[in-house]
Amino acid sequence: SAYAAVLLASVSLSVLPTQAQEASKLKPKDIPRLMEEADKFIAANDLSKAEAYLKAIVGLDPKQSQAAFKLAKVCETQKDWDCALMNYQLSLGALTGADKAQAHLGLASGHFQAGRFNDAAEQAAAALALDPSRTTAQLLRAQSLVKLKSPEAVAACEAAVKAVPDSAVAQASLGEALLAAGRGPDAEAPLRRALELDAKQPAASAQLAQ
Repeated sequence: SAYAAVLLASVSLSVLPTQAQEASKLKPKDIPRLMEEADKFIAANDLSKAEAYLKAIVGLDPKQSQAAFKLAKVCETQKDWDCALMNYQLSLGALTGADKAQAHLGLASGHFQAGRFNDAAEQAAAALALDPSRTTAQLLRAQSLVKLKSPEAVAACEAAVKAVPDSAVAQASLGEALLAAGRGPDAEAPLRRALELDAKQPAASAQLAQ
């Protein structure tokens, strides 16, 4: 498979099965050993090699949800959003608790990057339903609802500001949501605060100038 071909190009042959000079020699029985090697590379922050091993595992058995989950996180760290989205989605059904919340958050991030703000808002909300303390999910949901010009945007942004008051993104999003809701005077304070926190907030500067 393509996954296994990537493996041969990226990892040492010492961990492959005997006479495995070709990716086709990999078998499902090799998965525990491949996972062990992937974990070693993750611990060493050698993400390209970890990715190759994890892709080989998922290629051998797409039901390996933990491998898919780890692969998604590796891909997200490397800003490979297509890979991250595919593997978070692949792993989601078998995950529980904090891992499931992380998968929803990863999906929210990927959809936001792709401009799919409705999907991003839904996935961020799913992450928050599992773990309300995830401030990144609050920020992503707030930003997504602002992009969608949703009537829920102001409340979502207020929640984000309450959770992360020193976030320029949260303050700017609140200001933008208030402007969109026709509450210009109320928007000035969060927009000014956003610029205090990050003078490079272009949206806040433009909105204050209006």
